[in-house]
Amino acid sequence: MAATNQPIEALLQAGHARATELIEAHLGALMALVDELMRQGQVTPARFAALTGLALGAPEESLDPYADRLAEFQKDVARTADVPRTARALRSPVTGTRNSP
Repeated sequence: MAATNQPIEALLQAGHARATELIEAHLGALMALVDELMRQGQVTPARFAALTGLALGAPEESLDPYADRLAEFQKDVARTADVPRTARALRSPVTGTRNSP
């Protein structure tokens, strides 16, 4: 491994170790969720709370703003799919306005 990759590798190893610890610590709840998904095809918030022993702090609607933003993003992608690549490169990814060449 090249020396420039060492900091990245250290971050990846730390993230992997943390993920492994979390999975091992909560393996019972994880497997209960997997079993529920296999049986029912979904896990309702109430069932999630019952299986994991965790109280849900936010209502389901808390994901609505994310869903709205995702839908808008998907519309933007669909709109720009027909625009030639060079024209897309001239537009600002933030404002969607035309950049100066």
